[in-house]
Amino acid sequence: MSRRVGSPKAVVTAVTAALRLAQKQATADQLRGTPTFVIERPPGRSRQLDVTGLDPASFVPSLSAALQE
Repeated sequence: MSRRVGSPKAVVTAVTAALRLAQKQATADQLRGTPTFVIERPPGRSRQLDVTGLDPASFVPSLSAALQE
C-alpha cells in the first residue's frame, strides 16, 4: 500500500524547514558534528563527550573523566 506524501515541491519545502530547524537547534546547543554524545553530570550541566571512535572502548576515557567530576 503506497502512501501519498504530497507534491514533490511540498515534500522539499517540509524537509528544508525541518533541516533548518535542526540546524538552528544544533547551533544553539553548540554541537560540533554528528554523531554527538552528551553527558549530564551533575544533572543540568551537560557537555559533549570527546570520543575517538564508536566502539565501547572509545567511550571509557571520556565517561570515566566525567564521572570523576
